[in-house]
Amino acid sequence: MNNINTEHASSNDAHEVDRAVVFADLTGSTRMYESLGNTRGTALVTMLTGWLSELCQEHQGEVIKVMGDGVLMNFVHAQTALEAAVAIQRAHISNLAHFPAELQMRIKVGIAFGPVVQRSNECFGDAVNVASGLCDLAGPDQVFVDEATVDAVFEPQRFRLRPLGAVTIPGRTSACLAQRLEWQDDVVTAFLTMEAPLTELVFADSQTPDLRLHLRFLDSEILVRKDELPIFLGRDASCSLVVADPRVSRVHATIEWKNGVFSLRDKSSYGTWVRFRETDSVVSLRRDGCPLHGKGEIALGSSFSGEDAATISFSFLNDQG
Repeated sequence: MNNINTEHASSNDAHEVDRAVVFADLTGSTRMYESLGNTRGTALVTMLTGWLSELCQEHQGEVIKVMGDGVLMNFVHAQTALEAAVAIQRAHISNLAHFPAELQMRIKVGIAFGPVVQRSNECFGDAVNVASGLCDLAGPDQVFVDEATVDAVFEPQRFRLRPLGAVTIPGRTSACLAQRLEWQDDVVTAFLTMEAPLTELVFADSQTPDLRLHLRFLDSEILVRKDELPIFLGRDASCSLVVADPRVSRVHATIEWKNGVFSLRDKSSYGTWVRFRETDSVVSLRRDGCPLHGKGEIALGSSFSGEDAATISFSFLNDQG
C-alpha cells in the first residue's frame, strides 16, 4: 500500500489528536482477478473491504478511507486497535475455509500510534506513514506494530508480541522499532511475552553491519551479507542456492535487503512457505514477500505438510560472535 501524503493540513476543521492508525491490506489479488475477471474480482474486493470497515466500527474504530484493496482506519486507544487486528485475522482465516483456493486473499496489517491531523476523510502525520510502511513490510496473515503502539496498550499481558528489531520506513530518517502481534490461538511461547523493554530485545537483523544470513539445503550452504543481496533460490544452476526438485521453479524466490531487513519474496508457480522456529507459525507466500528473522525453514514448491518438501533452513550469524 502506498504511503499517504503527510503535507500539513490547512483546513479550518483540521485538528491534531493521538490515534492508533491501522492499515489493513488484501494480498494475493492477482490470481483472484485472473480467475474471476475484473468486474467480479472488483466486486469481491469491495465486499471484503466493506467487511473490514464493519469490523473496524464494531471495535470502536473509525474508517478514514478505503483505497483499492486496503482500508485506512484509526482508533482512540491502541488496545482496541490490537483487539480489532486480532479479530480481523481470526475471522478472515475462518471465512477462507469457504473460499476456493484461487479466490483466497490474505490480510496484512500495520499499526502505529501517535499524533495525527484529521480533516473530513483524510489523516496526516508520521504515524500514518509508519503504519503504511509496516503494512508493506508485513507478510500475509501478519500484524506489525510500532513501539509507540506497544507502549500505549494498557493491558499488554493480553497480547503476544514478538520483537522484530529496527526496520526502515521509506521517507523516514530514523528507524522504527517493530513487533509482530501473534494472533493465532495455537501460538503459545514464553518468548513472545514482553518481559523486557523492546529496546533491550532488538534483533541484530537490521542493526549489525556484519550480520550474515546462513542458508542450508541438504549438503549445500551459503553465508550472505546484506551488501551481497539480492540472491536467488531455485532449480536453475545460476541460482545462489540450487534446489534440484521438479516442484521448484527455475528462479523460485529471491532474498533482498528491504526496509532494513532480509526479505524473502516468492516468484514461483507453486508457492513458498516460511516457518519460524520460535512460534512454529507458517507464512504462505504466492508472489508475496515477508521478512526473515531468527531461525526457521523455507519450503519451496510444496508446503511443510509434505514429508518430502524441498526445505531450506535459515539462521543469522554475527561475524564477531
